[in-house]
Formats: sequence, structure tokens, C-alpha cells
Amino acid sequence: MKPLICSGILIILYAIQSFAQSATTIPLVTNQKSEYQIVTPDQPSPEETRAAAFLQEHVLKISGCRLPILSTEKAGENPSIFIYKSKEIASGDGFRVLTDKHHLYILGGHAKGCIYGVSELLERFLGVRYFSPEFVHIPTSKDIILPPINLSGSSPNTYRNVHGQFSMDPDYRDFHRLHTIDDVFAKGYYVHTFNKLVPWKEYFKPHPEYFAWMNGKRIIDQLCLSNEEVFDLVIQKLKKEMALQPDKLVWSVSQDDNFSYCQCEHCSKIIEEEDSPAGPIIRFVNRVAEVFPDKVISTLAYQYSRKAPKVTKPGQNVQVMLCTIELNRSKPIVSDPTSASFLTDMAEWGKITDHIYLWDYTVNFAHSISPFPNYHTLQPNILLFTENNIREHFQQTNTGNAHEFSELKSYILSKLLWNPAADVQEIIREFTDGYYGPAGQWIREYLNTMENEIIKTGEWLDIYGPPNNHQLTFLSPENIDKYNRFFDEAEKAVADQP
Repeated sequence: MKPLICSGILIILYAIQSFAQSATTIPLVTNQKSEYQIVTPDQPSPEETRAAAFLQEHVLKISGCRLPILSTEKAGENPSIFIYKSKEIASGDGFRVLTDKHHLYILGGHAKGCIYGVSELLERFLGVRYFSPEFVHIPTSKDIILPPINLSGSSPNTYRNVHGQFSMDPDYRDFHRLHTIDDVFAKGYYVHTFNKLVPWKEYFKPHPEYFAWMNGKRIIDQLCLSNEEVFDLVIQKLKKEMALQPDKLVWSVSQDDNFSYCQCEHCSKIIEEEDSPAGPIIRFVNRVAEVFPDKVISTLAYQYSRKAPKVTKPGQNVQVMLCTIELNRSKPIVSDPTSASFLTDMAEWGKITDHIYLWDYTVNFAHSISPFPNYHTLQPNILLFTENNIREHFQQTNTGNAHEFSELKSYILSKLLWNPAADVQEIIREFTDGYYGPAGQWIREYLNTMENEIIKTGEWLDIYGPPNNHQLTFLSPENIDKYNRFFDEAEKAVADQP
């Protein structure tokens, strides 16, 4: 494998140097036939194998021509598409795509860069679009002619999760350069794990002291993190679980999903010293992380623990999941006075750790089919996070069929997580024209009109709020009549289409 990487680097460096002199078109497919072969290393990585198959599959669907895949170090002079990882590409998901004479090179970083290089080629030069897992636009042509290419790409974000059903589809996920929880987190250890680590049904009756003290009694809601036996139990449990999933990097040791936390004498003292209930959590998690230096131990900065501790810094292998659950969704965080405390908390965490995982909420969880006009906030918020050195993102969008404009929101977020500075209006136009055809302009009228209404009022938009909260504003009878007229026009625009 190493000799191939070295020789590949030499080839690509030569290609870059000679590109200006040798730029020619690539007749990849001519009349459904091709002289080209896809070449991977003789022992390809899973990512190189996936990239080759992903390209082969789409070229076949476009042109009817199946390109052969060879895993070899001796491709000869036959016209080839070389797909391999290169140490010259610093970012794991970064890629380089270029042509040289009659060859095409798709090079990637150590992670999924090769796959994303193929995705870039398909989208930019072959017109492929994944509007949803069920609606994929793949143009057809007997000929595929590529122009001279010399491009590279990478993202400032290393983890990009638009959570929901759509990213479970492997083609949709790879095309949009997304991750899933299972990519890095141990199964069953993503979040809210205290009860999994020390189950109250097993331990509360014989050992109530293992659990949180609140209002003069022990309760099952959370653990007492100053109890040494609790620490020992957590370590024992993790050792057993890690032996079952040795390849998993990230393990959550985090509070359960409620508002309770231990206020016993020892925990209260730590909270006072740290000026935050996050204090006992970070001290506890740091100790766990020291026992497992080759793993990342993840914990929450969520609700009562969102405020950063004053004294203790998270360890080098500790991930802090900073959550935005309390915030208003009608305004960008940076310009909303009600979000000022979050901005402070984010800044304070940023002073003590460079490993923040941002958990944002972009959908109405209680009323997923109801209008939730927050499109104008998506880019400002993602820009805010990346400008604060946050590189891991979990957008809890709960994508799925029949959710309100779920396909569009997923499309926008995927593009922004890869490139936070992308042109959002162009993304929306591309999606609505591609997904709705001639009706696209009326869908944009609907979206823009509703967006302007909520911007005008600046009202609170809650992730659990019922639609009748807005019956006098953007969901007033007058506005609903207006929206219905837009949809009537949309239906007329596609009346002659099946």
C-alpha cells in the first residue's frame, strides 16, 4: 500500500505541474462505450472501494456503460480514473479532482475524501442531484465528455450530521457528505447514558447513595458524581462495553434527560467552586477520560450544565456537547437578545476546550407537519458556530417523509455544513426548481412570504410550540388564504405533468 501512495503522489504532483500544458477534454463515454477503467490500489481501503463503486454505479445509470474496476498498482497506459487516498491532502474528508492528458484523478484524504471527490464530480460536471433518497435526478446521455478539471475541496467541519431518516440512505449520505451517529459513537453510548452506566433499577434500592440528592432525599434521576463507588462502577461498565466495540472512538458519559442534579454536600461544594452544575460532571468525566486515553469521552453541556465551569478544564480527550435547546428559532442566535446567555456560555466553553460538538435543533418536534419558518436562521447560526471554532455539528432535524419541507431543510443544512458560506438563495432555487419543476417559483413565494411575516413580528418560535401560537401572525386566516393561493398557482403550473 505505501509504495502505491508514494507513486500516486509523484503522479499527481507531475499532473499538477503539467496541467496548464496538457489540459484536454476526457471522452469518458462515447455512444455508451468507453476505453476507461477505474483504478484503485491493489489493497483498497473501504473508502476507496466505495468511491469506485459509487462512480461506476452513476456512470452506468447516466450512460448505460459499466466501467470496469481494477485494484492494481500496474494500470498501464490505458485511459484510467485513478481513485486513491493521498497523504498530500491534509483534511480527512478533503479531495482533489483533476485531469491530466487522458487520465482522471480523484484523490482523497485519510477519511472519506475519495467518496466526496466522486460526489463533487457527479454534482458539478454530470448534473446529478439527490433531492431526497426517493427523488434523485440523474441525467441520461450516451456520451459523457468531461472538460479539463483541476479542483479541490474540503470543509471546516469534521463531523456533519443532519439527523433523521434521509441520512440513513448510504447514497444520499455520501452524496451530501454527511455522517451518522454510528460513524464514530459506540452503539448505545451516544447521549444520556448515566442510567445505562449505573442502572437505578439495579442499584437504587441497595445503594441509594449512588444517586442524586435533591430536596432532602435521594432520587433516581441522576447519579451522585462525587461518590467514589459510582466512578468505579462506570469504569467497570465501560471496560466491558469497550471490549465489545473496540473499534468505536467516542463514548458518552452524560447526564440523563431531565432537570435534576445532585446537590449533596460534596457535589454542592464543587458546584460552588466551579460556579456551575457542570463542575461535578467535567471533573468526573475527566477522570474517566484519563482511564481511557485512546478514546474520546463525550458529555453534555445541556440545560442545567450548559454554563462552563470556572476552574476545571475538559481533558484533551473529552468532547463537550453544547446544546441550544432553550433558544428561540425565529431569529439568528447572534442577533437575538434572548440568546445572550448562550453566546456567553459558548464563548466560555471555547476558552477552556477546542473540542465542542454543537447540538442544534431545527424542527418542531411536537408538530412536525406544521410550518416552521426558520430557514433564514440556518446559515447565520452555522456560521456563528464555525466562527467559534466548532467543527462537529449535529443538526437535529428529524428528516423524514411528510415532515414539513423536510427534504428542502435537509438539502440546505447539508450544503451549509460542508460550506457555511454557500449561497443559500441559490441552494433554495436549485432545490425548488429541481424538486417541484415549474411549480418551484410558487413554492419560493410561499416560503419567502412566510419568512417575511415572522421576521416582521420577531415572535418566539419554539421547537415544541403548537401552530395556534401563531394564529394571529404568520398563520393568521389572511396569511393562510395567501399561502393557499400560492399553492393553487403551483398546482396549475404542473397540471399537465403526471
